[in-house]
Amino acid sequence: MIKTDKLTRRNFLKGIGLAGILGIGLAGCKNSEYYFDGVIDGEKVKFYEKGPLQSREVLEIIKKDGTEILYSNMYLNSINPSKIIITKNNREKIEYNNNKTDEVGRTVLIEGKKQYKNYLEKILKEKERIKQEKIQEGLDLIKNKN
Repeated sequence: MIKTDKLTRRNFLKGIGLAGILGIGLAGCKNSEYYFDGVIDGEKVKFYEKGPLQSREVLEIIKKDGTEILYSNMYLNSINPSKIIITKNNREKIEYNNNKTDEVGRTVLIEGKKQYKNYLEKILKEKERIKQEKIQEGLDLIKNKN
């Protein structure tokens, strides 16, 4: 009988812990307004969330010259990337972190923050353009315009 009580309490505590984790994950503020996977100004742009409970925001850019820039943000709803990874020639990766002892990384991240914010604005504008295009297409179909 004592074993049953211990197991019941243990399962109860596990349940509370699991509910807490799920609650935090579901209550997290998601930036779904920025979800995007497409082309803007000739660059491949993708914004998504990943990690445990979708806890990390990622913005991937593939420039016209093939350079890949990955902005990683560990704090939801923040415009301060905590890491930038640049891949040149599909091989050479350079990683910049927001580390107190890394002056180069901090300096690159300051400029990266500006670009990150600029891409988020571009995403919103492109999504609005696509929405307006779809609205117009629907209206034209209703009105039998070709």
